[in-house]
Parts: sequence; structure tokens; C-alpha cells
Amino acid sequence: MIIVAGHCFTLSDFSFTSNFGNIILNLIVGGTSFFVFISGFLFRHVFYKNFNYSKFMKNKIKFVLSPYLLIYSPLVIFYVFIGNHINDYFVPTGDSPIDLYIIPIIKYYLTGYGAVAYWYIPFVMIIFLISPLFIPFIRLGLRSQLLIIFPLLLIAMLIHRPFEHSAYGAIHSVFYFIPIYLIGIISSQNKTLIYSILKGKAGYLFISGIILSAISLFFGKVANPHKSAFSYEGFDLIIIQKIALCFAFMTWLGRYENNKNKFMNLISENSFGIFFIHPILLILVEKIKRTMDFKFPINNFLIYIVFSTLIFSLSLLITILIKRAFPTKSRYIIGS
Repeated sequence: MIIVAGHCFTLSDFSFTSNFGNIILNLIVGGTSFFVFISGFLFRHVFYKNFNYSKFMKNKIKFVLSPYLLIYSPLVIFYVFIGNHINDYFVPTGDSPIDLYIIPIIKYYLTGYGAVAYWYIPFVMIIFLISPLFIPFIRLGLRSQLLIIFPLLLIAMLIHRPFEHSAYGAIHSVFYFIPIYLIGIISSQNKTLIYSILKGKAGYLFISGIILSAISLFFGKVANPHKSAFSYEGFDLIIIQKIALCFAFMTWLGRYENNKNKFMNLISENSFGIFFIHPILLILVEKIKRTMDFKFPINNFLIYIVFSTLIFSLSLLITILIKRAFPTKSRYIIGS
């Protein structure tokens, strides 16, 4: 839900115009960190005990890479053969078929560029490929695990998130997000300990996230800072803020771990479908708005909330319809 909301600012023609608003913006954007934390948590919780690398990768190719290739390919074909390239990085540098078509196609698939959020798939496929490295990590003691995580976290804070059209963006993202993935792993291992230490402290963790958001804003960091890996632009505090919020959500939602909630179950069962569908809806809405030369008449937060809710609800509805239409094949199509 947070990821979808973070992608709806531009198309709802909304931007915060105050420092307080930008603090809220810093809290909303970057929801991928929660996805990564959950992925690390589930890797240890679900796959570690009977880990089979071959079976694991086959499933990820079928249920993560295949939907990406299926849904993203029409966009790639359009950008390469029909429309214009959306960034100079993809413009051919020569006249040969390789320069005109093959290289741009490879660049699109390696970056996921042109569909907001699709950069996540090349990145997470690398995470899946290096999964055997996480097995010995899980077997280490907590102190040794933390000694690995802290330097990686420092690196992430220095390199920030990459430009999404970067040639090495997926690898850059691995170095940025891997400490969060590893924190998800140790959070699964030490769930009982974490619950006991943080019991009743979710509110303080949310407040710490707000404070970190404000500090980031004080240093001129609004939304997700993106840059090349080897330029220095200070420390990224957004990643620390998101880690604090990961524990805040984990602690808060942990109280309802054994409760059955149909609404939350519905979202969780269709979460990857929502992830794959919502960028396509945003592209279609952008096209409609551009064709109609339409712009929301006022910069209004309520319009943004309504628009975000609409995109999320439509993504959920389309996911459910696809699952009903293709009950045995939907995971190959939309990952859910």
C-alpha cells in the first residue's frame, strides 16, 4: 500500500509545499525497504530450513522473472520499435541492428526503466542468485551477523540509491538494500527477542522515524536521494528511518500475528500482483491525462489520497480478476 502511494504523487499533481509536508513525504516514499525487509524475513522463515538452490531459483524464475518479462515486454517493444526512447541512456549510438535494437532492449530489461517500480525485479533477481551466501550468514551468531551488517549499512548510507537508468543500477541497489535484507533475516531468527525488547515501543519507533525524516529534510534530503555510487553527497538517513519503521511495523503488527483479518489477507495474497499491475495503470493514466491535456485544478492532499486509493483498488481488482481467469497460471502472469 505504501509503495503504491509513493508512486502516485506526480500523476495526482500533488506536491507538499511545507516542511511538515516534506517530512510526511520522506516517510511515504521508499516503501521498497519494507518489501526488502519482508523478503529477508521470509527467506529465513520459509526457505532456509530445506533450502534447495536449484528449486529456489526455478520458482523465482517462474513466479518473479516470468511475470516481469511478460508484462514489461510490450513496453520494451513500444519504446524500442514504435515510440521514442524515454531517456538518452537508451538512445542508440550506432546504426547497426545491434545498436538500434539489441543493446537498447538489454538496457531496458536490466534496468526496468519506463515502468515505475520495475527496477526492483533485476535487483531482486541478483539477491536470489546470491542466496547461497545467506545460508552461512544465518548460521553465525548474532554478534557476528551485526559485525557484517553495520559496515554494509555504512556503505549503503554513503552510496545512496542509484539512478534508475544506471547501467549498474541493479548491482548498486544490491549494495544499498542488502543490509535491510540481512536485518530481515536476523529479525526472523530473533523474533521472540525483538518482540520482548520492543514490546510497547512501536510508538517510539514511529516517532524516531519522523525525527529522522525531519533531520534528512534539514540536510536538504527530500524523498529518495539518488546518485552515482562513487560521488559523495553526505549520508543517507532515509535508510535508517526505514529500518526504524520496519521494526515499528513489525512490533505493532506483531500484536495481531495470530488474528485472522480478511482484508489484510486479501492484500497479502495479492501483493505481488498489485506490485506488477500498478505501474501499468500509472502509465495508462499518464497517457490519458496527456492526451486530454488534463491537470488537477488544485494541489490538494485529499485528491492525492483518493487517487492513490483508486490506483491501489484497481490494481487489487485486476489482480483478483486475472487470478480467477487463470487460476493455475496467474503466478506466471502477475506473480500472485
